[in-house]
Amino acid sequence: MRVTTPPGEVLKEEFMEPLGLSANMLARQLDVPPNRITAIINGTRSVTSDTALRLAQAFAAPVTLTSRMREGSLRATATQAGVTVLLFEAGEGLRVDETAVRIGIAGILRTMAAIGMLPASAAPRIRAATVHCQKSDWLRAPGAGLMTPMAEVGDRVTAGAVLATISDPFGETEVELVSPKAGILVGRAHLPLVNEGDALFHLAELPQADTARDQVLDIPDEDELI
Repeated sequence: MRVTTPPGEVLKEEFMEPLGLSANMLARQLDVPPNRITAIINGTRSVTSDTALRLAQAFAAPVTLTSRMREGSLRATATQAGVTVLLFEAGEGLRVDETAVRIGIAGILRTMAAIGMLPASAAPRIRAATVHCQKSDWLRAPGAGLMTPMAEVGDRVTAGAVLATISDPFGETEVELVSPKAGILVGRAHLPLVNEGDALFHLAELPQADTARDQVLDIPDEDELI
């Protein structure tokens, strides 16, 4: 049998006590009532999605998604144990994306500062608030062939916007991938050869779509992360 250590005990013994943080001090850092922190420490309250959202706001990635739990994943296991998890996804496989690395490091430093592990002066400033989305969908190829993208990650798109065209090798037939709704593109496929049904664009629905593109481009300078 595996006994899980309560998250409040981990918070108190591994972070608050070594750093000399009281419940009131941590509550001020997270902008939550002190009794919420006290209840978590005492084991009478779990770490809620509201607390996770506050940490996500401190991380300040360009876009924050509320996603479904995947059975068997590390995130699902941690959640079942009462541990808050922020999952940062950026870049693509087999490539080092400097922009994604800088955003990730800055987010980690800000989150550590928010829970008192680092002084506030050690955290890069938040240049724009994270844009919180409740829903996202992958848009799939309506046909097979060679894809020509018409939009990039971070772009704001409107309903009906053409995101890509897919043509046969001879250019005789062409189909368009059209956005079914307005939102922000948070991911896309890069291989030009696609099959019908392949996931091509990840679209996040959000009301303040026009702010995310600026934040993606306004990344922390290297000297802010040192």
